[in-house]
Amino acid sequence: MILNIEKRYLRVPICRTARMKHLCFYEGEKLVFDADVLLNCTAPDFYMYYDMSRFIGKTLSVKVIPEVAFDLEMTDTPEYTESLYSEKYRPAAHYSSSTGWLNDPNGLVFYEGKYHMFHQHNPLGTGWGNMHWAHAVSDDLVHWIQLDEALFPDDFGTMFSGSAIVDEKNITGFKENEHAPLLLYYTAAGNNSYMSYDKPFTQCLAYSTDGGKTFRKYDKNPVIAALGYCERDPKIVYSEQDECYYLIIYLKDNSYSIYSSTDLLNFTLCQEFVLDVDNECPDLYPLDKNGKTYWVVSGAKACYLIGTLEKGRFTPLQAAKKLHFGNCSYAAQTFSDVPESDGRRILISWNGTNIPDSIFNGTFNTPVSLSLGEENGKLCLCAYPVKELESIHEQCESYDLSAPFKAPLKGKAQDIFLEISPKDAQNVSLSLLGFNAVVNTSRGTLEWDEGRSSMPLYMKNGIAIIRIVTDTNAIEIYADKGQAYACITNIADYTLCNLEFSGQAQIKADVYPLKNIWKK
Repeated sequence: MILNIEKRYLRVPICRTARMKHLCFYEGEKLVFDADVLLNCTAPDFYMYYDMSRFIGKTLSVKVIPEVAFDLEMTDTPEYTESLYSEKYRPAAHYSSSTGWLNDPNGLVFYEGKYHMFHQHNPLGTGWGNMHWAHAVSDDLVHWIQLDEALFPDDFGTMFSGSAIVDEKNITGFKENEHAPLLLYYTAAGNNSYMSYDKPFTQCLAYSTDGGKTFRKYDKNPVIAALGYCERDPKIVYSEQDECYYLIIYLKDNSYSIYSSTDLLNFTLCQEFVLDVDNECPDLYPLDKNGKTYWVVSGAKACYLIGTLEKGRFTPLQAAKKLHFGNCSYAAQTFSDVPESDGRRILISWNGTNIPDSIFNGTFNTPVSLSLGEENGKLCLCAYPVKELESIHEQCESYDLSAPFKAPLKGKAQDIFLEISPKDAQNVSLSLLGFNAVVNTSRGTLEWDEGRSSMPLYMKNGIAIIRIVTDTNAIEIYADKGQAYACITNIADYTLCNLEFSGQAQIKADVYPLKNIWKK
């Protein structure tokens, strides 16, 4: 098939039960893009609209492997059969991409007065694959606007995870106007496409000189050459003490490495180390406690080390600890360049709950603010929802009653503050939206999944203080001030729209319905 690219979007028919096809686009004899697609032109479930603007004015030939009859159209205006952001399972108070698959948050950065968030994205399907970087911005960490795709696959590979930083001092020399260069460090995942067949994984750089509207790949990529491990997920951070930048990447198994740089273009290996029981998507950032700066290293499963970072060497001060105890928080990352006047370290994680029968798949959990606390004389990491979540609180319903009782829930999403005081050290059961859990007073834990899963509650004087954030696809639970939290898959059953308690206890509850962030 011959396509004259005169309009912006390629209209691609998708069928959820189709066999996977491989679309290949050629300019002359050169392969310029290829992707795995559940293509079905005769009985599609829906259409995906793929941005072809980088090819406008060109003539491309298209092949499908295996060969099937197909016909593709171009359009300037996507037309969806269902109104976007009003779908049955669209979360009301959490970010999700307009269409397509979403996973790891990437390139979280505060830049020119806005929070910029990039993420792994398949714009041609609702399953993992064809990795691009999508791009969204927010004024308040709650309401998000999705922008144009930022990074597209190339000859080096598909676009795996990474991070961002603002080059305020123009150390790279990329600056062209009033905008400070915005730098994206990412993994080019070789051998994940026909274009990158037999290529290794490398760490690369892209940058924007127009305020984050468009991005160019660095012409001397990669900035870190292949090591042979499928190493990936670079996180860049600045150290004021050492006056240099550190970049941490995942190597293999439980191993990570730290590099240093003074020019953001050339990197020197400083250290390799192990973070037990975790892998992938490292984060590295400083946090202050009692006037002292500590450094935190974490992995994709939210296990973390607290220590010091000097001259390129991270030294843990205590054994690794666990922050998250649920089943749907992964690849958490923190924002770079948040103003000192704000003083927060803000983190977002991926909720991998599968969204049924939708044109989008995957969401992010509530952004949380991180701090250091103390537990049994040891430092611990705490995560608690950002204060901006309160901006979408609706009118509160407050209760101070003895269990058992029911409190009605309104809307798609809620923010619930609980103080549970069991009588005579009895267990207390709670349920909402099809989710059931037990406060086990003897163990000081919250248990769910019929006791197979649990998290510590850090009860004080026998009282459990819990915060619960609900939405269409998950329950988020925060213990006390966030010393532990759990994001748990739960496709909400809105026929069970009560917060229910059983057992003998005094319950104080403040229940806030949350406004739908997609409704104007």
